[in-house]
Amino acid sequence: MAQILEYAALLRHWSFGDLSSTLRRKLTLVDPNPIFAAAKLRWPDLEEAPFVDAVTRSLRLGDFQLIIAGDGIRSDTHAIAEHLNAQGGGLLALLEIQIWQATSGNIIVVPTVPLRTEVLQQRVLVDLGGMPLYLETPEPISALPADTMENVVDPDRVNRRGINRAFWQRFIDEVQFDHADQLAPRHGGDNWVRVPLPDPLGWLTAFRSTGSRAEVGLFLTFREEDGQALFDEFHNDIAELRGETGLDLVARLKSDRPFHAELGVFRPRSDFADEGQQLDWLCHTANRFVSLIRPRLSLMAEAAE
Repeated sequence: MAQILEYAALLRHWSFGDLSSTLRRKLTLVDPNPIFAAAKLRWPDLEEAPFVDAVTRSLRLGDFQLIIAGDGIRSDTHAIAEHLNAQGGGLLALLEIQIWQATSGNIIVVPTVPLRTEVLQQRVLVDLGGMPLYLETPEPISALPADTMENVVDPDRVNRRGINRAFWQRFIDEVQFDHADQLAPRHGGDNWVRVPLPDPLGWLTAFRSTGSRAEVGLFLTFREEDGQALFDEFHNDIAELRGETGLDLVARLKSDRPFHAELGVFRPRSDFADEGQQLDWLCHTANRFVSLIRPRLSLMAEAAE
């Protein structure tokens, strides 16, 4: 009972893009919209845009059908379900499945619903399009801090600015994100670009550096007290994050006071034979990084409201 309620509570904070991206990653699906593809197999005349809008609305409203199925439903589970449905928290159904075997060896599955439930309406303020009202702050547009820029720019090779910009324009044109809500990257400075993300992170930096520590990578930046709390949360789960994505995530503490840290993926430029290999790796890693971070940011944003 607690598990299914936790699933519903977490799912309510996801966007359609969060859900699609997670399914693609977990089930290694190729279709860009696996939810719609599955539905269209059942209803061939289904149109994609209305379907996506309907699922998005259900996610934001928490309009789910929760089903607990088992070979036996205890009476105390009945009481809990009745209480939850009486509070208007959504639709929770119990499904008891009996399994019988005939003398012929055939298995007979008999589903029964031991508890009848009813749909209880909730009152939600919506806009003219039927979507719930919520506050949204615009994405901040800031420059990369000077001390970070020093790590990704070699002042002795400013004549390569044109070459660098052409490389990153190829990245902007070629990178593809599984997450449906993800915006295209934007040029930052010489040899780095910004991949927009929701608050409180703002963006993911993709870069190439030169000099004594020549690297190619992507990283998130955390600053000041609020940034430290967010960094600690990610850092505590870093083993889980690595296992979920296969990315070799590295946490780098740049300064204690004021707090400045980075969480990212970094590789020596010597690992790559040419710029084509760098570009392929950056595109692939950026997609996996975004698919990892955005669902967590959605949960954090809802929890802060």
